[in-house]
Amino acid sequence: MKRAALLCTFAIYFMYGCEAAPVVVSPQPTEQQRELVRQVLAGRPVDLSPQQLIKQLEPFKITPAQPRKGFARDAELAMAQLYEQTGQLDRTRAIYLAAIDEHRRTGSALSLPLANALYRYAEMEADAGRLQEAVTLVDESVKIHQRRDRFGNEQQLAVMNLAALLRTYLGQDQQALAIHGKAIKLHPAMSAGYAARAMTHTLNQRYEQAQVDLDSAFGFKQTPMNNEVNIFWFVQLRSQGPAIAHISLGQVVGQLYKKERAGLDAQITYYLLGEISQADLLAQANAPSIHLQRRDRCAVWFYIAMKHESENDLAKAREYYTHCIAKNTMASPYYYLAQAASIQLTPSP
Repeated sequence: MKRAALLCTFAIYFMYGCEAAPVVVSPQPTEQQRELVRQVLAGRPVDLSPQQLIKQLEPFKITPAQPRKGFARDAELAMAQLYEQTGQLDRTRAIYLAAIDEHRRTGSALSLPLANALYRYAEMEADAGRLQEAVTLVDESVKIHQRRDRFGNEQQLAVMNLAALLRTYLGQDQQALAIHGKAIKLHPAMSAGYAARAMTHTLNQRYEQAQVDLDSAFGFKQTPMNNEVNIFWFVQLRSQGPAIAHISLGQVVGQLYKKERAGLDAQITYYLLGEISQADLLAQANAPSIHLQRRDRCAVWFYIAMKHESENDLAKAREYYTHCIAKNTMASPYYYLAQAASIQLTPSP
């Protein structure tokens, strides 16, 4: 009896004697929204612009009171990428820092979303010229991947490639080559590992060794066409000259890729072959797309400059090298290649 009276008193109190705390109900994502997030995080094609995707995902923004987990966490990390692609770098940086901080505070030391946030933030730090800070971040990401993905996957390889290339930019060549070697050992059947090491050799003007790695990369035909084809053209240009570079590129494309044109790397290739115009390539590079980062556009400027140089149009070459450098994408190897090429073309006082 006393218990019933007590319960009744509590019921009356909560009904009339106190204010109920507001209940925040998070919206439930549709299966289409879940798939969009999966596609953005995986870098797969999406038939929406970055702005349209942001509008789809903004209702799922995490509030300070919410934990970062499940769909809300994945949507937030997807939005970080979209904000970066639309130039909202402060918003991107805030999301990555919050994700990294929360995962560290809650002890989620082996979380793959944390590894992804560390990798993406390392790219941003490198772009800003903070290379040593970027190394610290990407090394932490590598450790998580190696403990969670013992047998390796494509994302782990991308993280290791960045860790190696950052050492190359810092002049730590032996450390870079050691990481490349480990990455290739873990992923012996993925062309991207050989292509990344070829880039390290290229940055150090070791063109013969770069060619060996590119030959290995071509043993694993990738779809869509990857950037090793364009690196190959550059290596041939520097080591053999414009005529042989053009013939060799046409042979590689004909043997391995025929008329495949998917992706910006393929568009660059066909520009180098003279099959599409500079205006068409720039239109592709400037189109709104969730797949194009500033680093991709830096590559476009670089290859346009290099083609002008190969045709002895040095004024145009200098102009486009300057565009590439001005992008401030210091996570991209093309930034450093453009710097070196621009210095070579600068007239002596």
